[in-house]
Amino acid sequence: MVSIRFRYLDKFSYQDDIFEQLLITAEWQAWETVWLFRLPSIATNPSVPVVLFESGCNIHNSTNCRKACSTKRTMFKSPETLWNCLSIAAVAAMTEGENAPHRINETESVTFMETFNPGPLNRFHKLGVLARYSRCALQSCSDPRFQGCPSELWEDKFQYVPFNLTSIEDLGRVMGEEYCAKADPGIDFDIAGPGILVAYLMQFLIVLVFAVAYKTTKTWIRNFSLAFLLPFKGPTKAVKTAIRWQNFVAKSKFSIAAGAALVDLQEAQAIFLAVVSTAAIIAFSSSSSAGLANISSSLSWLANNIILRGVVSAGMYPLLFIQLILHKTHNRWWYTLFLVILNWVLMLIITQPDVVGVESLEKHVKKTNDVNRCGGNAGPRAYCQTLNLRFRNISVGLSDDSLVSSGSLSSLGSNITSDVLGSKNGNPYLLKQNVESYFRFHSRVQAPIHTIMIFLILDWMNSVLKAQWFEPDTWLYGRVNVLIQRSPTRLQRFLEGRYFWLLTEALWISMEVLSVAMGIIGVKEFQDFLSVLQDGKEGDKSDIHISNWSFGQLVAACVWFPTILKFLCLNVGGILPSLRKRVGDMIEITYRIENERLISDVALESLIPSESIERNHTDDVETNRLTPRRSWERIDT
Repeated sequence: MVSIRFRYLDKFSYQDDIFEQLLITAEWQAWETVWLFRLPSIATNPSVPVVLFESGCNIHNSTNCRKACSTKRTMFKSPETLWNCLSIAAVAAMTEGENAPHRINETESVTFMETFNPGPLNRFHKLGVLARYSRCALQSCSDPRFQGCPSELWEDKFQYVPFNLTSIEDLGRVMGEEYCAKADPGIDFDIAGPGILVAYLMQFLIVLVFAVAYKTTKTWIRNFSLAFLLPFKGPTKAVKTAIRWQNFVAKSKFSIAAGAALVDLQEAQAIFLAVVSTAAIIAFSSSSSAGLANISSSLSWLANNIILRGVVSAGMYPLLFIQLILHKTHNRWWYTLFLVILNWVLMLIITQPDVVGVESLEKHVKKTNDVNRCGGNAGPRAYCQTLNLRFRNISVGLSDDSLVSSGSLSSLGSNITSDVLGSKNGNPYLLKQNVESYFRFHSRVQAPIHTIMIFLILDWMNSVLKAQWFEPDTWLYGRVNVLIQRSPTRLQRFLEGRYFWLLTEALWISMEVLSVAMGIIGVKEFQDFLSVLQDGKEGDKSDIHISNWSFGQLVAACVWFPTILKFLCLNVGGILPSLRKRVGDMIEITYRIENERLISDVALESLIPSESIERNHTDDVETNRLTPRRSWERIDT
């Protein structure tokens, strides 16, 4: 038999802390502690003084636990009040009755009764505190969004009075170990449903196929043919043969269709990503709804935020890869670059390191989890999470000294050795769906995107300057010539020599390789997350099964079909007949004749209102131009 003693505190001493981009407030931590760990700590550690809060049980500016614990409205009013009610109910069950295993310390009994006014302890069980608490927990997890309740919680011993020490220990074990085991992280399928993930995977695949087809018909046949023919035919004949082969392929319907489809694909994926990003920004920035209507807990908010950052970041690399190819082949259309920059800006907004407080979610969580048996408050399932760092390294075998220890979130469980830490050693509290593992790389790393974007912008600016540079009688033309004449001879030779050209080519290749490598990592993370949605498995076997295909998911998965069908149609009918059917009544569409002088990029023509801009010699060597070009002339009427 243990003599139960008491310790009085004013309030919880937790401190606000930041986990990822979420500010976990002290009050949120207090609610989590009371809901899930109050009973396990008091039932398994009777020798540790029971902590009671003087700020709890406040009824009309006076402390009266009997009145405060008699109704669900007052009992669930604050975490301190709920703590006191559960504590007194557990103490009464442990010390009252003929076979009570413990007793209250007589010297502290008077102070306890006078301070908290609980009434006779042998009648406290009639208030139904523990039954009201278990019914609240049962209704909270019965919400279909939360993936069900522990089967043991439905048993009669938790729904009716009186409770004994055994039933208190069992209820504490269920709440501390099993209650959160099946907690759904609350993934919003509008952000990362299976259809949307399949659409992203299709995007990666289509981009790779179209890019390979485009590069093959534009430069790869020439380059590989030249490398193969040089040992046999010598430089002159090898170059002529390679260019002839390249020209033959470049004029084919497949080559022209690949070029047209590549631009269509760039437009489609840019708009797709921009729409997803814009909708997400509007949703998460809405203070009235605390982000998304489907968010049901702080864990749900964090899970969706991490997923969104990973999805948007990973989806940028196919966009950047296509834009690199367009720039490299001198198709620097200003509007495609504008769309890429727009998506970049949206990604920066989504991935900004601003901290969001849990208090901004509390009203929304209480509204969406309005549990009648919990007094209209959010039930305990809303507090199931992997966010609270204090409980990351412990089991439920903790005491009041641990629960209310200093406000530091990392100080709890100082007597726990490192051998028993972590989920791998069976921590029953850690959720089987660990949201930190979702898009672990792309949700945190965006530096490669910034690097490629800066490279594209600088390349476009360089092209604009070059276009003006080679235009005679312009201010830039004169200034550049003066600078070239005044520059050291060694610098001039370097800029005009082959080493500078090799350095430039190496820089282009490195950007393309970087985008492809990051895209491969993105595909792997998409596949891993898709398996979580389909199988309900993430690491250890999970009880969660959330493979839901809605109508919207099917539509999202079909978003790339128009681009694929157009590519196939252009291969069958040809691009020239197709264009004539669409716009032949207004303009004449013909192939460019072989000796027609090449003009500059469409982007530069439309952006710089001057006479025809001649392409520099480097561009001529790059393409020659290896593709048939259309000339559009308005018909006189």
